[in-house]
Amino acid sequence: MRVKDIADIIKGLSDETRLLILYLLWKRPLCVCEVMGALDITQTKASRHLIYMKNAGILEAERDDRWMVYKIREDIPEGMRRAIESICSLIGDTEEARELDVRLEKILPDSSYRAVHGREINN
Repeated sequence: MRVKDIADIIKGLSDETRLLILYLLWKRPLCVCEVMGALDITQTKASRHLIYMKNAGILEAERDDRWMVYKIREDIPEGMRRAIESICSLIGDTEEARELDVRLEKILPDSSYRAVHGREINN
């Protein structure tokens, strides 16, 4: 990893919506529709932020049938992973995160992705 790679990751997190997406994906991999529902944003906005974070080296995406499922990259260096965990822990203490957790729990049982794939929720 180079300093430029670290700078790209930090730039990728320099937005409130992207920080909330990071928090969601810290908890579990999600498809675009689940991110949309949890954040109450459009598909275009969710996809734009997810792609930005993927291009910055934070996320990876995997196609599962017709769904794109995003998660935090598994090969992120340990120091960066610890930084992300610290950031997500800080976000988790906010009112926005508490509201987000409630919305996510409400939409996951009804989400199309979960209904099709039977994915269980892992807290």
